[in-house]
Amino acid sequence: MSTSFIYHAFGLQGYEYVHQQFVGGSILFRIRPKAKLLRCCRCKSYRIIRRGVSERRLRTLPIGLKPVWLVVEIPRIQCLACGCLRYMRLGIAASRRRYTRAFARFVLGLTKVMTLKDVSRLIGIGWDGVKDILKRHLARLFARPPLANKRVVEIPR
Repeated sequence: MSTSFIYHAFGLQGYEYVHQQFVGGSILFRIRPKAKLLRCCRCKSYRIIRRGVSERRLRTLPIGLKPVWLVVEIPRIQCLACGCLRYMRLGIAASRRRYTRAFARFVLGLTKVMTLKDVSRLIGIGWDGVKDILKRHLARLFARPPLANKRVVEIPR
């Protein structure tokens, strides 16, 4: 395995491959952000100091019928320019979600041709997880209609 596999298989840019494990029928890939891409979340400065690391386990696209998990090392960064001390944000997953954006797109693609229950059986998550991904997608699409160019909103009788 190499970093190019992580890029071509899962579309992960800016991460380097550390190692893999096979645990209970699942594949775990340990990855970490490349050192040259670390910068402050607030001011975008590259003048930083590492202050520890945390791990986050994310579900990503399956390989065949095998579930795949990414174990991402998230560095805690202190900025020398603004003094900010935070964990680095992950671009591959939304905050407080246990799956990647690519996995969510995969689930949404399956929901177009299958029922929620069938999707959950195929990929091995609960139907409520599939429903949550679908609800978040629909809320993003239809929650706030674009009213910037509208002068008057009328409600027909």
